[in-house]
Amino acid sequence: MEVEANYFNVVVLPLVINIVFTPNFDVALVEELKVKFDKVLDVYEKQLATNRYLAGAKFTLADLTHMPGMRYIMNEAGLGGMVTSRENVNRWWNEISARSAWKKLMEMAAY
Repeated sequence: MEVEANYFNVVVLPLVINIVFTPNFDVALVEELKVKFDKVLDVYEKQLATNRYLAGAKFTLADLTHMPGMRYIMNEAGLGGMVTSRENVNRWWNEISARSAWKKLMEMAAY
């Protein structure tokens, strides 16, 4: 969760805010953030090459805390290709986002 707070969220949150919620966003900033996000995803790809989930063999809070940001990246921000181009990150996202509780939450939130 420390990685999520200090590396993932510090990139994903401004990406999502700029792309999704700011009509005239700073293109240069978004490009800089995409480069940083690319590096974070490379680290995740390596971690997930030897682990089913971020913290090991079981779904944990570490995976759960990534789900809201990842949903925005995959859907509204239009950056899903950054995830789908990485075999292990894509597998992980597909698996965790297919969980029945997540599907129910998305249904309740009308996503």
